[in-house]
Amino acid sequence: MNYNYFWRNGYFEPYREQILKAGGHFKTFPEGIDIGPYMKSHRMAVYIDCGRVNIRVVRNDGSIHNVMSYGKGNIIPIANKHEEFILAPYWRTEPAYGDMEAIVFSKKLLWDLMRSNQDFSDCADKEIAGRLAYLTFVPVLYQDGECISRVCNYLIHLDICKSKDNSIPNTTQEELADAVGKSRSQVVRALSQLRSAGAIKTQRKDIIIKNRSILMEYATDIIKDLEA
Repeated sequence: MNYNYFWRNGYFEPYREQILKAGGHFKTFPEGIDIGPYMKSHRMAVYIDCGRVNIRVVRNDGSIHNVMSYGKGNIIPIANKHEEFILAPYWRTEPAYGDMEAIVFSKKLLWDLMRSNQDFSDCADKEIAGRLAYLTFVPVLYQDGECISRVCNYLIHLDICKSKDNSIPNTTQEELADAVGKSRSQVVRALSQLRSAGAIKTQRKDIIIKNRSILMEYATDIIKDLEA
């Protein structure tokens, strides 16, 4: 089993010029904002030219979690009504990458491209299927089980993704707590236990894995499938 949905790059780079020629136009989004309201009000999809966007969702208890990150060469589609109702996602530009340079284009243009180009259509179908699969997959991966299991699942998955894309930034304790749906104090206790066991080293704005096999002892079965 191979899940690589956490960090998505480059699916649509071969179609960048095609999007521009079909009527897409350049737009800059400031760092750290939710681009969802613009997409909804203008009915626009967004192609990322430079920068990064994090999908965040609001759980039933009101907590907010980062669940996926999109980089250069990806298209952020217009969320359908079912997805908005169930998950209330919003799309936050990543401050660490500065302002996001994008190409914006209409829903009609997107559908026209899909109808006229089978390769583009197949790529879009694969991307959307992957995104929806991951939005279902994340609660099981990070939000089930004891705090220490959630923390280990997250760190192992992040390490797997980093091995495939070395541009992925380090994670902080605040981001970790946000991702696993636990309080900062609970996450700190879990990290302290893992540090004492020799699994990790913590430093300012970073958590370094020293021994993944120790993390695997605390992880749940689903993260072990990622290693298979």
